[in-house]
Amino acid sequence: MPNKLDTLSFTVKIMIQKMAVGIIGASRGIGRLLFEALKENNIEVTGVSRHKRDVIVSKRSSYFEIDARHSLKLKTALESHETIIHCSHSVILSDFLSSGPEIKRLIAVGSTRLFSNFEDQKARDIRSMAEKIWSSKINATLIHPTLTYDAPGSNNVERIARFCSLSPFIPIPKEGNTLIQPVSALDLLQGLLTCLKDDETIGKTIIAAGGTPMSYKNFIETCASSAGKKTKVIFFPSLPMKILARFTRLIPGVPSITASELERLFENKNFSNDEFRKLLGREPLTFPETLKRH
Repeated sequence: MPNKLDTLSFTVKIMIQKMAVGIIGASRGIGRLLFEALKENNIEVTGVSRHKRDVIVSKRSSYFEIDARHSLKLKTALESHETIIHCSHSVILSDFLSSGPEIKRLIAVGSTRLFSNFEDQKARDIRSMAEKIWSSKINATLIHPTLTYDAPGSNNVERIARFCSLSPFIPIPKEGNTLIQPVSALDLLQGLLTCLKDDETIGKTIIAAGGTPMSYKNFIETCASSAGKKTKVIFFPSLPMKILARFTRLIPGVPSITASELERLFENKNFSNDEFRKLLGREPLTFPETLKRH
């Protein structure tokens, strides 16, 4: 894994070495980064996902290939773990909690899609998960990240880069002035590790947002530049955009765009990161700043 995990060693080393952590959704994204960080710092950790992929275990780490929708199998695999971090689909955690697992500490990763005015099934599932968490007696922390980038298997920025490689222009609505606030996976990882050692985060819902909001136009152009492309952003009315979006799923090699994703292009997605800044003890990274560091 990237050496950037070493930058978090100071955080992990002050954690209780006897802690046993179970991670649901540990093969990719923030779950994968978390599994690797705990493993490298000799924390007992068990990862669970449908496919192990290229995860390598160690003496104090283990892995189970389980379809996490099978709550009883998941409960058996994690029965010796009092601390659980959920990094997968929200409906999986809701079903898992319904099975009555013995959990003392829970950290769940949701999504700021919960706050969208254009509600879809994912938003409803996240809301249901939150209600299930807070109605339980578990010491829980709920973190809702904005669009997360720079994590293994994450395709948020990669999708934009693929569009840029396929076309010299990208159409977006509303002159591209709506705001987005991407969060670095490195910052999200540090936030999760801090939650593990800090009981003051119990009972809190924390929005994990990047340093400074940016327009969609700026975001796309920054993605294109990082991929070595010169992509021009053009502005389309909403109706032609909706028609174009329907065809993306029919064209091989072109990333598909769902109706709900298109709707959310019409709203600002900038959030206060005051609680997240306190969690990190510093300002969260901005998207352009992270690319420059790379």
